[in-house]
Amino acid sequence: MESKLTAVARARRRFRAGRPTKITNTLITPAEALRRAVVEYSKLQDLVLDEKGEKDFDANDTRAGLVYVAPDGMAQTYWLPTSWKNPPKPYVALITELSGSVFLGVVFHQLDRDAAKPESKHTFWVLQFVAGPLAHKHLREERDKARLICELN
Repeated sequence: MESKLTAVARARRRFRAGRPTKITNTLITPAEALRRAVVEYSKLQDLVLDEKGEKDFDANDTRAGLVYVAPDGMAQTYWLPTSWKNPPKPYVALITELSGSVFLGVVFHQLDRDAAKPESKHTFWVLQFVAGPLAHKHLREERDKARLICELN
């Protein structure tokens, strides 16, 4: 079965196989949430690079967004830059902006240009930081919002 998967699908499978299944359910600081999101995103990009090779790798085909509930109660997603060499905001300014938020997890998006079926080209999934029906609802909504935006573009 592994041989029938595309390089991107193999990387996604390897990535998801290594994730912890138990959710610790502790509130984390903006710095820790951002660190976790960046580390997981980097791991995914490294796996895709490993599977596809330097020549075929495009960093823009993999995206990750930090999902949080702002102090006003609205769920939002901060999409991480594909590279931290030239971030859109200074790291400290971003942490300050996100203070007071509850961090729920990371939503991932992958574009698989080699997928045989058109419906398999875009894949979305979530890595949860906290459990509970409200967290699950917000994560699902943000994932679905990202999927809708992708379909409209």
